[in-house]
Amino acid sequence: MSTIDERVAAGIALLDERTPGWRKKVDLDMLNLADGRWCIVGQVYGEFWENQHRPFKNQRRMGLDDDRAAREKLEAKLEAHGFFISWRRQPYGWQKYAGLTKAWKRAIRKRDKAQT
Repeated sequence: MSTIDERVAAGIALLDERTPGWRKKVDLDMLNLADGRWCIVGQVYGEFWENQHRPFKNQRRMGLDDDRAAREKLEAKLEAHGFFISWRRQPYGWQKYAGLTKAWKRAIRKRDKAQT
């Protein structure tokens, strides 16, 4: 698995490609990857659990709750792009969200600085 910074960079690249202007929707002071309302997906698309599929082309929400394979595939995509930490694959994954939040803030600030 890649580092947190590499996963966040992949998430930023995906957002830049799929959702131009996403940065304007993100409040860094409120950013918290452990909170479905204030994580990246939550701030850009709406509450995480209802909208976690939206960053990915051709990914549909319907059926994710009933199809374990589809759920695990989506979780792997979310994790690969720094949007999520799977507690199934990483014991105590929920405790790692503080580090993921810091990585997103660091990457966004660096990106903002480079664009000014």
